[in-house]
Amino acid sequence: MEQFTNTEELLRRIRENVPEILGGESNPDMEDEVEQIMCVVENAPRVAPEGVRPVAHIAWRKRPKQFVVYDPVPTNECLYDGKPVYTQRVLKLEEYTVPFCSNCDHRLDDCAGSFCPVCGSIIEERRRT
Repeated sequence: MEQFTNTEELLRRIRENVPEILGGESNPDMEDEVEQIMCVVENAPRVAPEGVRPVAHIAWRKRPKQFVVYDPVPTNECLYDGKPVYTQRVLKLEEYTVPFCSNCDHRLDDCAGSFCPVCGSIIEERRRT
């Protein structure tokens, strides 16, 4: 299958070949159908070929694992406008490494693909440091 990177060339080929596929002169709606196809192609989002997209690596960064815990103060001791009051504690655990895109700095924990969902860079695995 031929790949098209030039939109004008693709539109020219559609205009040449599609009328015959749609039945040519015997199809009264052929011109409208060709125009609809041309409109779809012209307005389709453009995606850069694989070789043109930037390549990024996974940048592993150390982050402390922490959780915020809210403890209610016993209600007989303290209420504020009739609502309970809470104290906040931050629990810090051991450090762990988190993957980030080296191009746009997006955190990649939630993406399982081979590209960054924010900048579109192809992600190549890099060893953890």
